[in-house]
Amino acid sequence: QKKLPSNNFFPGSKLIIACWNIHTMLTGFELKDHELQKTAIIDRELHQYGINTAALSETRFSETGSLDEVNYHFCWSGKPDNKPRIHGVRFAVNKSVLSAYTPPVSTNERIMRLDMNTNSGTLTLLSIYGPTATPNSKKDELLFQLEQIIKNVPTRNRLAVLGDSNACVGKDWKHWGHIIGQHGTGSLNKNGQHVLEHCASCELIVSNTYFAGSNCSKITWRHPRSGHWHQLDLILIHCKNIHDVLHARSMHSADCNTDHALVRAKLQLHPKKIHHVKLKKKQARLTLLQQPTKSRTLKFKEAKAVVQKATRECAQKYWQDLCKKIQICFERGDLHGTYDGIKEALGTTCKKTANLKVKDGTILTDRKELDRWTEHYKELYSKDAIICDTALAAIPQLPTMQELDKTQTLEDVEKAIKEIAPGKVAGNDQIPPELVKAGGRKLASDIHALLCTCWEESHIPQDLKDAKIITLYKNKGDRADCNNYQGISLLSVVGKVLARVLLKRLQVLAERVYLESQCGFRARCSTTDMSFTLCLLQEKSHEQQAPLYVAFIDLQKAFDMVSRNGIYKILLKIGCPQKMLSLFKEFHEGMKAIIQYENETSSEFSIDTGMKQGCVLAPTGFGIFFSILLKQLQSKRHVTQLTIQDLLFADDAAFVFNSPDELQNMMNKFSDACTKFGMVISINKTVVMSQSTNISPKIYVNKEALDNVDHFCYLSSTLTSSLSLDRELDVRIGKA
Repeated sequence: QKKLPSNNFFPGSKLIIACWNIHTMLTGFELKDHELQKTAIIDRELHQYGINTAALSETRFSETGSLDEVNYHFCWSGKPDNKPRIHGVRFAVNKSVLSAYTPPVSTNERIMRLDMNTNSGTLTLLSIYGPTATPNSKKDELLFQLEQIIKNVPTRNRLAVLGDSNACVGKDWKHWGHIIGQHGTGSLNKNGQHVLEHCASCELIVSNTYFAGSNCSKITWRHPRSGHWHQLDLILIHCKNIHDVLHARSMHSADCNTDHALVRAKLQLHPKKIHHVKLKKKQARLTLLQQPTKSRTLKFKEAKAVVQKATRECAQKYWQDLCKKIQICFERGDLHGTYDGIKEALGTTCKKTANLKVKDGTILTDRKELDRWTEHYKELYSKDAIICDTALAAIPQLPTMQELDKTQTLEDVEKAIKEIAPGKVAGNDQIPPELVKAGGRKLASDIHALLCTCWEESHIPQDLKDAKIITLYKNKGDRADCNNYQGISLLSVVGKVLARVLLKRLQVLAERVYLESQCGFRARCSTTDMSFTLCLLQEKSHEQQAPLYVAFIDLQKAFDMVSRNGIYKILLKIGCPQKMLSLFKEFHEGMKAIIQYENETSSEFSIDTGMKQGCVLAPTGFGIFFSILLKQLQSKRHVTQLTIQDLLFADDAAFVFNSPDELQNMMNKFSDACTKFGMVISINKTVVMSQSTNISPKIYVNKEALDNVDHFCYLSSTLTSSLSLDRELDVRIGKA
């Protein structure tokens, strides 16, 4: 008959252990003065730090015993009553996990063992207190005893040795690399030499030295005479379990009138969580199979009912906790956490694309969607747009900024790596941004060397500029139309680092030509500025009872229609130095891409036009291109007092006038400029909104009339001709 497991600990994902030299448990007060007992103080401090189990050393209690406080159960081992009250070790176990532990085993006043049951094995904890200025024979005797105890621990057990070792292990990781990490502190002393030799024989690792941090997070004790800080309190982990340690550091704010700091470690356990009622059901079933009786059948049915009830309760608790998590994230403005919670609640989403249409409008009924996407993007990116020579000739030549050709520094690369947002999808090389960030200064130096080579040779490796394209529906228009999807390019993260370094210099050029009304991808500007400005114009016009006509412009595939040869010539015109321009070209010329659709990938094809989607250079490059286009309109005014009334955010443009004739004149000139620069206005998506007028204006673009609307969603804000906020409130409530 199988024995029913009991007292298994289910910690979720973390177990927090600690060691602390408390100097003494004796306070000089009677035990009846509970508030003055040191155990009460330690109980409070450990509870504040969420410690599950703490190994306490130098407790100075005699014999063995235990006592309970509010949150923790204390058990200790010390010298006999007739001996001086020195040394002593103790465990403090949180009562919430007390049932998971077996009774402690006391070896002497310096070593104590405690085993913890988990569904992934047994965790053995050893609380130790190392000798100070004692003869070497006693030190060797203690280490020998500890070594014998460790040898008796089953190899399948996880092992952690915690306590004040009274030894400095130093930071010489090159010679002791298999025992100490690269983040140690101080220098090695004789006691430390003994401890490291003991660790080598028992395959232990000093976990304190494996985690970066300030020196304050490593040191634990200050010498009273010299004032030097040392790392004496150690948490030793068996080498096979080092990956279970999430973090280890000193906590100096914990206070119990001791000169040592609390050392805390977070362990990652991987238990297979089994609810206790399921174990009882399994036991009842085994008992029934061995000898079927009516009473055992009844017990099995009762156990099944209990499992069903517990399942419903667990499900209800899960949904309540998830909703609470989403609500908390939303209230503190954590959109990332909010959407992660919503995605977890909704589960997998349905297919984002319908059956696609071919160019003649016929619906594809077979599995040729990938071929259709490949055809669509090949057609979109195969032919570069042409800019009229007269338009380029009208651009004034600005002085070349040769200072932008200077070599990049390592600090530029480190700053670029720091600015890369985590949580982004990797490119074809499958290197995530978190890996690049974790590479530290060594990886930054390698990337800097690569960038310097690329800068000198004016060449970017092919892998750093190629892309993988996925499609996302824009949530408007026919799902079967490929034009209603946004292509997202997944690029190499290392390539993004190089591009971000170049971006800083490109932004200097952009400020030369940006219009004052351009707020897209510009420092200290946002969509809020444009929305507020347009709302303010509406309100002022309403106060003055003046008509207002607004044209919301939509450019067809704006970023994809930018002429590459045109943007190169424009950059030269505005003062881009030759070497910087060569590197900008290298990010675009010879670029290739593949389409990923429903876990399938297409064959490789070339991208010969447009800004590089997904690259940080694209928004600023397009901003320069679009600003030059709009400056062509300003040059035709010949009146310096008048400026174009435009509101710009990247490719989202709005023209505002007080008469339909002025707006029509503006649209004619804007249409001509777009034609010269190879851009196309989307007639179906460009609309006009008017206020304080009873007659809807007739505005034409290329002899086609634009639609008149009474409301429009501009940069995520719903604007209405009546200035009412009801529609905006309805939209916000619906999104919430």
